[in-house]
Amino acid sequence: MLKSNTLFIGLDIHKEMTDVALVSDTIGDTVTYYGTITINIRAFDKLLTFYVDELKSSSLIG
Repeated sequence: MLKSNTLFIGLDIHKEMTDVALVSDTIGDTVTYYGTITINIRAFDKLLTFYVDELKSSSLIG
């Protein structure tokens, strides 16, 4: 049976900064506030790279 592993990323975008929150698709999982990042492609790339590496190391994704 396949297990769905979805990570939802919530972005609250303002003029110069973006607040980031994360939650998985697991029922009852809590929302994790990541923090504030600057609005540029490098900051978003760093955020996504960090979480993909974290998920791979925890064996949640292949």
